[in-house]
Amino acid sequence: MKVHLLPAVASAFALVALASAPVASADPDQNFLATLEQGGFTWPDDAAAQALVDLGRGVCQELATGARVGDMIAQGAAETGWSQTQVGFFIGAATNQFCPEQAGRVMEDTEGLGG
Repeated sequence: MKVHLLPAVASAFALVALASAPVASADPDQNFLATLEQGGFTWPDDAAAQALVDLGRGVCQELATGARVGDMIAQGAAETGWSQTQVGFFIGAATNQFCPEQAGRVMEDTEGLGG
């Protein structure tokens, strides 16, 4: 079953590449959170920020086991209430900061998601 997503989802990945330019901090966790802030994400406290970092690192574990990005977007949207574009942005931010070796595969997976 093909997951049909808005063209904006693939665009979210491209935007993350621009938004993820090195930040002043060399700490990947802080860079990840800064990227999420640039993408419009907010969180109430440090515990919630840590939960987002843990979720971002979990994205990399999923990718390492061969999970497909379209499936991850659909599942993430269902579980979080975020839009598919927000989930795509989150996956892109996580990939850029925590598992850049997966970036090529993520981009390949997203090429067919536009429609």
